[in-house]
Amino acid sequence: MALAQVRSWVAVGPSRTVAPGQGADLYAVSGGGALRTRGMTLALHQQNGKNWTVVAIRKADASGKATFRVWPKRETVYRAALVGNSKLTTSYSRWIRIKVSSRGNAVVAEAAKHRGKPYRYGAAGPYAFDCSGFTQYVYRKFGLRLPHSATSQARYGRYVSKSAARPGDLVVFGSPGRYYHAGIYAGGGTMWDSSTYGQPVAKRRIWTQGFAVRRLV
Repeated sequence: MALAQVRSWVAVGPSRTVAPGQGADLYAVSGGGALRTRGMTLALHQQNGKNWTVVAIRKADASGKATFRVWPKRETVYRAALVGNSKLTTSYSRWIRIKVSSRGNAVVAEAAKHRGKPYRYGAAGPYAFDCSGFTQYVYRKFGLRLPHSATSQARYGRYVSKSAARPGDLVVFGSPGRYYHAGIYAGGGTMWDSSTYGQPVAKRRIWTQGFAVRRLV
């Protein structure tokens, strides 16, 4: 007489937010009463609309565990499945969500790391900055090599309107061909910049409409 299957279980996690291009390790744990799930198949599913697609398969170790690495390009929902056999039922975990922060927010976060560093004309970090030296230093962390000049930096990226500005955009002050100041837009009409003598790197409100926005990331 065939034995009834024992109910199994599987969990996966954790949900989190990652930076663009960053991988995330998902840890699946499975079990089923007193029965071990060693060597059983654990599958990672990715949600696509109303459907689930298998994106990776692992064998459970002696503790019923497996690790999956994912590289989401956008917010993605995952779940794990334990593929059942004659002894254990198939089971599915609760879903988890991996969010991907915008690259612009990562630029703003990098800019914020330098809060309080002093202004010094001609300086381009890491211990002091002038305005374009500050923007040059921050964007270089994201693979962008800009010249040390607000006017020259304004030639990079693409133009966007002030109303469409988003965190991480370059803001340059003045007029085409004669920009005198640069900063990094932080949202809500504010920016991070290295302003002038006696004013360390800080988040400040944009005080004028005489600026242009360039999208670099």
